[in-house]
Amino acid sequence: MQLRIALAAANNVKPTEDPVFFLAGGPGQSAVEAYPQIAA
Repeated sequence: MQLRIALAAANNVKPTEDPVFFLAGGPGQSAVEAYPQIAA
């Protein structure tokens, strides 16, 4: 099994401790390719 991970650094001086997980949905949607839109 291959696992692709994208890590986006916090842009806040004091980030929250809880991580955010983004799971892509739908056929052909890649969370790794979609995360820049979420991080913006």
